[in-house]
Amino acid sequence: MNKITITALEPQKKHPERRSVYGDGTFLFGLDEETCVKSGIRTGNTYSTEELEEIRQEAEYSDAKQYAFRLLARKSYSIAMLKRKLSEREYSPDSAEKVIALLCELGYLNDEDYAKRFIHDAVSLRKKGKRLVLQELVLKGIPRELGERLWEEQEIPEDLLTQLIEKKLTDPSDPKCVKRTFDYCIRRGYGYGEVSEAMKEYIENDAE
Repeated sequence: MNKITITALEPQKKHPERRSVYGDGTFLFGLDEETCVKSGIRTGNTYSTEELEEIRQEAEYSDAKQYAFRLLARKSYSIAMLKRKLSEREYSPDSAEKVIALLCELGYLNDEDYAKRFIHDAVSLRKKGKRLVLQELVLKGIPRELGERLWEEQEIPEDLLTQLIEKKLTDPSDPKCVKRTFDYCIRRGYGYGEVSEAMKEYIENDAE
């Protein structure tokens, strides 16, 4: 079995908290401080290729974990969204799955909680309709069945569409303004029938 001798552990220029590992004078991989201490790797130590691969995988997992924590410190993610971010950074599927499992266990990742907050914000802040909200959730990796159930469990204001119409319909007597408002409501995820009915009722009440 071939053995490789560690010839240098050099601080990286851009990331001085990390080490570049050299074996027999050749760069092998980067290593974070935590994994460096945990593995006990030292200059002069000899390792088999399998042992070095285990250390490299542990370092990758540690790096992926820290990256995920940084992302979650800035905003919420669904499981699928975070997986995509880890994949974009070219972490191995094994490292990504371990990170996802850890974050789910710690409660930092929860698709149901994420979807509940997303629906609440989409409704209360942006006045979006059910169709658009569920489409956006699917794009974020939330199963449609889960989105449907959570939508039904949310307390959706009955006058949500009316609020949107009131905001956009500045001149009910102007056909162009009416059409712009109608099209806008459709784009916001409301159904053709419900928009037609709500617009008709709003215009009739405004005329009284």
